Amino acid sequence: MCATPTSTRTAATAGHLPPVVLRPDGGAEVLDLTAGPPLGTELGDYEMTTFSLEPEAVLLLYTDGLVEQRGTDIDDAIRGLTELSLPADGSLENLVDTLLAQLTSGICEDDIALLAARQRPANE
Repeated sequence: MCATPTSTRTAATAGHLPPVVLRPDGGAEVLDLTAGPPLGTELGDYEMTTFSLEPEAVLLLYTDGLVEQRGTDIDDAIRGLTELSLPADGSLENLVDTLLAQLTSGICEDDIALLAARQRPANE
């Protein structure tokens, strides 16, 4: 059996919700990052966290408008991202469109920013 190569990334948050990693095998995981103070407030330090990222995995960064719903605990809503059927393969544009369609049904109570990123293979 051949080990899957991984790369490491380092991240910190500035009052943002935790990123979600979509794995090539179909699994998803909320990254456990310590929330730092919002940028520009000078209220404290930022804790850097290093994590492994498999080739073809997708890193999702998003604002609270994507997951926040009245009457739903925000932690439950974030965990809900990991329960969606979101393939890590295919185009990132289609992934973002699918994610927005599944979570918003075209109705948004707040603004949404969503970024999906994947490392390109070394040969591209």
